[in-house]
Amino acid sequence: MSEKIIVPTLGESITEGTILEWKKNLGDRINKDETLLEISTDKVDSEVPSPAEGKIIEILYKVNDVVAVGEVIARIGEDSDEVQNSSNDKKEELSPETAYMVTNLWQSVIDKGTGGSIRWRHKFRHPAGGKTGTTQNTSDAWFVGFTPNITAGVWYGLDQYSTSLGKGQYGGVAALPAWAKFMKKAHQELNIPKDDFEIPSGVVEIEIDADTKQLPTNRTKNLEKEYFLKSNVPQ
Repeated sequence: MSEKIIVPTLGESITEGTILEWKKNLGDRINKDETLLEISTDKVDSEVPSPAEGKIIEILYKVNDVVAVGEVIARIGEDSDEVQNSSNDKKEELSPETAYMVTNLWQSVIDKGTGGSIRWRHKFRHPAGGKTGTTQNTSDAWFVGFTPNITAGVWYGLDQYSTSLGKGQYGGVAALPAWAKFMKKAHQELNIPKDDFEIPSGVVEIEIDADTKQLPTNRTKNLEKEYFLKSNVPQ
């Protein structure tokens, strides 16, 4: 059976640290209490000893990654255990630019779409994105949304798919109010500021014609701002 290596307590009020160096590599043997890695915080640098003797069969994070106290960062097993792919084999599947563009789409659901009552009825003003959802026969209704700090989902449904929640009980009607009340209360009690989503350097905001969705001309009557990838700016 393998032993999980977790980030130890690094000091009072410290919740995370940055991996400075792995003293052992994937597949290496290590003795109990031998230093496995070094972690840095804004207060102190700490050496993390191995809690057991064995072979390092998995490393989940690489140098310069930020890890939370209590998080599993590696595993130690027996000599016969198979080595797992290390964090060095991981690759980014979604660029920051693409992630922001999708986030901006979800923001429009709340700011001017089916989730609009979050603003005008429930008075939740933090930057947020989300999506309503409803199955056929309105047997399920949900709202899933997020801010830069909290992600939450609310679902209403019944075990019997043939039973409906009722006429008109869509995600924006049945589930959205509970989501809005929870998020408003959570952000107030946790004193979370109204942080905007960070715009990556590869995304730009451009003023366009609100009717044609093209660049403004001398015939443009209404303007609006829209985000574009720098590689896909309208000409």
